[in-house]
Amino acid sequence: MNIIDVACVPKTKNLQSFLVPMIKELEDLSKNGIVVEVGDMKYRLKVHLFGSYGDIPSVSEVNSLKGHNSYYGCRFCSIRGKQVSRTMSFGNPTNPPDDPIRKRTIEDFKYGNVVHGIKNPSIFRDLPSYLTPSFMGIDEFYLLSLNLARMI
Repeated sequence: MNIIDVACVPKTKNLQSFLVPMIKELEDLSKNGIVVEVGDMKYRLKVHLFGSYGDIPSVSEVNSLKGHNSYYGCRFCSIRGKQVSRTMSFGNPTNPPDDPIRKRTIEDFKYGNVVHGIKNPSIFRDLPSYLTPSFMGIDEFYLLSLNLARMI
């Protein structure tokens, strides 16, 4: 198994329009593969996207989340936030009894969940490797830029 980390995203007003052609190509490569000839040998290779990483706004955009400042802004659970001094707070859940807090499921992202802040299906929904919400990792580089490396 070989892993290649690719990070090349231009600043754009519509990130999905840039990523969708690449996602479609990855979908084809992960399902059908590509034949590579080396001498007399032929190899069928498949490519799988391991994950999607980025800062909160970009992860929200590619997964059609309303954003971290919305009432259901957490990409990991369905906790309902509370607005405190023009800032969304998730420290004291305000979920009504008929809407308990739960972990987000892959179905939330594959099909959308408007009630809980996922406006549309994710652009990754058709990839065979898109199996869990943890596909969208936490941006470690952002955490390092907050001087957390000094604390380690």
